[in-house]
Amino acid sequence: MNTIELNGQSVDVVFHHKKTRHSYVRVKSPGVIHVTVGKNASAKRMEKYIKTHQQSILKNLDSYLHEKKYQLFGVDVDKVLTERKDVFYDEDNQIIYLPQIDSEKHLKKFEKEYLLSTVEKMLIQFPHTKLINIHNLTINTRYTTTVHGSCNARKRRINLNLYLVRRKKEFLYYVLMHELAHLKVQNHSKAFYQVLDILCPNHKEIKKAMKRR
Repeated sequence: MNTIELNGQSVDVVFHHKKTRHSYVRVKSPGVIHVTVGKNASAKRMEKYIKTHQQSILKNLDSYLHEKKYQLFGVDVDKVLTERKDVFYDEDNQIIYLPQIDSEKHLKKFEKEYLLSTVEKMLIQFPHTKLINIHNLTINTRYTTTVHGSCNARKRRINLNLYLVRRKKEFLYYVLMHELAHLKVQNHSKAFYQVLDILCPNHKEIKKAMKRR
């Protein structure tokens, strides 16, 4: 790893020499500049480019250093960029290894798979199958800032907010139980909450906790 002086600040730089035609400068991990050096460029030339655009690069570095810690189910996880072509999550050490190319795209795919696999485990352990039929369900996910989940009882389809993968696992459990209860009662009547009391007895406490950031 190299270093470069930007506005009196020593910053780590990683050069990746590629056979691509184009060269890129990206802030891809906290405090580190990643530079893709194409076949028509050189490390020295890219250093000059960095110094010419140091104000915008330093601004990006600062935003990375002060952004909220990335989490998976409420646990702090370090994101590390590697030469791998796939995502690997070291759960024991709370490190997720991401490909340098299209890292965000790979992360979104991983988050979807990780959330759905967690939901599958919750459904396998679901103890109230005599009350709620959970067979032949379709579980969809998407990022949204409006709702945590929804249920189409007729089509037996449940939609889950993919951002739940970054919050405590009990939040996902509550939302899943809430939507499963809608398979039995399609409104928020007293009968619905009687079902939810069975599926998730502490749902009121969890709902309050979800509102706290």
